[in-house]
Amino acid sequence: MVNVHGEKDQRMWSSILMLIGGFGIIILDKTDSKLVLLLVLLGVYALLFLAIYFEKEVWMEMYWITRTEEFKNVADWLWMGVWLLIILIGAILWLLARIYQIIAFSKMPISVEPRKKINVDEYFGLTT
Repeated sequence: MVNVHGEKDQRMWSSILMLIGGFGIIILDKTDSKLVLLLVLLGVYALLFLAIYFEKEVWMEMYWITRTEEFKNVADWLWMGVWLLIILIGAILWLLARIYQIIAFSKMPISVEPRKKINVDEYFGLTT
């Protein structure tokens, strides 16, 4: 069962990244090539980029559901963090995103109004 934070999903991605890193270390040990290390690091970064993209989408959905502005800030800080991870500023931005996440959950409304059901034909003007 996955909770709101997606801990099971994060554990799965962490395991995959560690497995890829382990294979990279084994290959590096056998070949003694810096190119292999660079390729492994780029692969790990690509997987991390993909995982953060999906996490950003989750926080944007939380923003649309709850209308809590801090969830949008979490998504923005995460996205900037993954882009700036190469120059190590991204790690600080990830920390800021986690702080905004705590603030967002504390400001989240107790209940959320359900979305209104719309008639699709009326919405697109197809009624006669």
